Amino acid sequence: MARAYQFRFETLLRLRRRREDECKQAVAARLRELQSLERRRDTLLERIREQTAQTRDALRTDSLDIEDLKLGRHWIIRLKRGVLDVQTRFAAQSAILEQERRRLAEASKDVKVLSRLQERQLVEHVAEMNRREQLELDEMNVTRHARAAADREIETA
Repeated sequence: MARAYQFRFETLLRLRRRREDECKQAVAARLRELQSLERRRDTLLERIREQTAQTRDALRTDSLDIEDLKLGRHWIIRLKRGVLDVQTRFAAQSAILEQERRRLAEASKDVKVLSRLQERQLVEHVAEMNRREQLELDEMNVTRHARAAADREIETA
């Protein structure tokens, strides 16, 4: 009777796949964070352009309010600080993303190694089962042939 194939490292393979999935989720979360930071930066840059345009428009008018210009300049400076802050956070998140991608690559490699081993062992198992089955069939044929020869000898005697 052929025994069912069972991969000895199935539990380890499941653990490695789970680790790979966790790494994929971490990379995806980091990418979402980076996209959020990019949107924030773009929003701040757009606000800077708008405030700059408002300041230029104020300078073109006949009545010039110094307090409005000061507030506008102060607001532009705060927006630029916000852009710098976002760029700093983006750089930090990018560095973390690279580390997470390295971990993901390592986890994927670990899963592939075990998957290949599992495939190889399955092929070997199937080949062994086919070899055993062929041996059993050969043995049955030899027995059948010997019995047929014995029966013929009995009939001729």
